[in-house]
Amino acid sequence: MVKRAREEESDRDAVSNINNILCTEPPCINEWVPADLYPSHVDLLHQYICSECFANLTKEYWLKLHIEECHNPFKTDTSLQCLEEDCPVVFTDISRRHDHLMKIHHYSEHFSSDFIRTGYLTRGISNQTV
Repeated sequence: MVKRAREEESDRDAVSNINNILCTEPPCINEWVPADLYPSHVDLLHQYICSECFANLTKEYWLKLHIEECHNPFKTDTSLQCLEEDCPVVFTDISRRHDHLMKIHHYSEHFSSDFIRTGYLTRGISNQTV
């Protein structure tokens, strides 16, 4: 009887998600997305993946910063740009960038300003080069 209950529950889940697509890419990982919104969902959350380390970033500008800060062999300084594209402020370390993001751009204190280095990993590939 327990097995039948699980099968019925599984059937209900399949029916309730018939118009949805299961997204298995980070940062979603097993979230259901309405099928009609899936193309825009992919554009918004899964379009900007580093070809070097497979870090997934959610904005084109963040991917550009990631490549500059992590993979540019010609970068000789340690300057870090603000994560907001229209902000010209440059920092000498991650903690100053983090403080700036919270105070000026009202980012959450839980937001990791080191996100540019790590991104979201994709397809279970380890981000060892960053």
